[in-house]
Amino acid sequence: MNIITWNINGIRSITQPLQEVLNSLDADIICLQETKVTKDLDEALAIVDGYTSFFSFSQARNGYSGVATFCKTGVTPIRAESGLSDVSATQFSSISDTTVGCYGDLSDFTREELQLLDREGRSVVTEHKIRLQEREEKLVIINVYCPRADPERKDRAVFKLRFYQLLEKRAKALLDSGRHVIIVGDVNTSHKKIDHCDPDEDKVFFANPGRRWLDQFLCESLAPPMKPIDSDDELEEPGYRDTDHKFIDMFRFFHPTQEGAFTCWRTDTGARQTNYGTRIDYVIASRPLAATAFSGCVVLQHVRGSDHCPVKATLSCQFLAASRPPDLCSKYAFVGKQPKLLTYLSGHGDKASKSIAVGEQIELKGCDSKSLQTVLKKNEQSQSKRRKLGAEVKQSTMMSFFKKQPIKIDGPRANGCPRSVSPVTAAVEEFTASSVSGASLNSTMPVTSSQETISSSQEATDSDPQNPETASSDVTHTELIAAVNAGLPSNCNSTKVQWKNILTGPPPTPLCKGHREPCVLRTVKKTGANLNRQFYVCSRPEGHKTNKEARCDYFQWVVQPARQRR
Repeated sequence: MNIITWNINGIRSITQPLQEVLNSLDADIICLQETKVTKDLDEALAIVDGYTSFFSFSQARNGYSGVATFCKTGVTPIRAESGLSDVSATQFSSISDTTVGCYGDLSDFTREELQLLDREGRSVVTEHKIRLQEREEKLVIINVYCPRADPERKDRAVFKLRFYQLLEKRAKALLDSGRHVIIVGDVNTSHKKIDHCDPDEDKVFFANPGRRWLDQFLCESLAPPMKPIDSDDELEEPGYRDTDHKFIDMFRFFHPTQEGAFTCWRTDTGARQTNYGTRIDYVIASRPLAATAFSGCVVLQHVRGSDHCPVKATLSCQFLAASRPPDLCSKYAFVGKQPKLLTYLSGHGDKASKSIAVGEQIELKGCDSKSLQTVLKKNEQSQSKRRKLGAEVKQSTMMSFFKKQPIKIDGPRANGCPRSVSPVTAAVEEFTASSVSGASLNSTMPVTSSQETISSSQEATDSDPQNPETASSDVTHTELIAAVNAGLPSNCNSTKVQWKNILTGPPPTPLCKGHREPCVLRTVKKTGANLNRQFYVCSRPEGHKTNKEARCDYFQWVVQPARQRR
């Protein structure tokens, strides 16, 4: 049996159908983090054929946080709930028989604090029946998306640490009840220096509060301190019990020295191309289960679609499916909802009318086939009218706005009528006339040289190829410049210099010193004195300083013009 955890960074951002994505992962239980959906969930995301799904939504704000657990029908859980504390469970008092329970001693937390910790939708807890070593036991899977400690907000650092403590209390309370526990998800802390692409010095690195919590929560040994179990205990068989309730990082258990096994990268710097990231996504198991049920754990760096990659663990135990999904299952949110008539008409009018034409029976509650046929016929007639109306009133194309129209200029033709010339000819005549008469060129923009051809767009009805005054022609920039220069006064060069000083254009893109390649332009988004300032950096992806193929340390501020600095 396979379990996968993956921070999807927005479930709506998936371009493929969700069922195809889930099937491609080849897992029985798929735990997703950072789904970024609300309770107004699309049915296509909530109900996936072959899976039962369980969502936790953020109540703090929309499009934020959220986790989801998808279980194949063969591993349907017997219980499920959202949140780590009993605060969330009490909101569903009528279905308490399907909640997991076992919250531990929460006296260290106030009720208000528990509400804050659970209101961001960061956990889904599912309980399963398994057969392990010929014994039927219970396994609880905690799918978590732990908070990130924003360095600019001290309150979020405290919030993250309190979330860790609540997670630990819940996990150990479940162990005390005799259940096995697996914690999967984005923990948002890299544990060891081998799990970080560019760790700080030891003193700074290991002083991180998140790492200190992981140090005391995890262990590397499968041989725990054991306490004999009284054989007279009716609830347990004679044997030994794990007394310290430590957990195992399953990837490091199977791959203790593997380097570069990162699961998260910055997308804005292209760091995934150089594998410059961190390992912050985990599969963590209680020590007795890790010793008996796990056969492997790998990082799937080849799977794209997010700034994280999945982590996959393989278990040798057998899951026993529940006969009915628990009440948190997403499919119950859509039971009893009456479908709108629009769902039968939108985009399916032609198919529906064809099926009626061949005599196919359509049965809807409260609506016979004759009534439905009348509605579909009226809908088809209204669509036909709209198509005809659209054919009569044609929308102008974009090209019509770029067609050059002839300009009427005062001046007699041979027959005494005003003559029509192209815009280019009119511009040349007006420019030359003003120059010869001694008019100032300070208000006239010089013509830049180019090899492009400017085509006259005079209408065929106004053009007479036999009349040189009305015939349309193709005039190049070179010919235009020659025509203009013929009547330019002696101060033309100084005028050109003045225009060049005004129209300087953008500065050339600098080359980085490390690779002599054009840099990329970035903008400061962080609040502070340099907010919205622009700068140039090397265009290559971010990487370790020893990697010559990665970004060099070139940096240059964009110098703002004096008028913008005022």
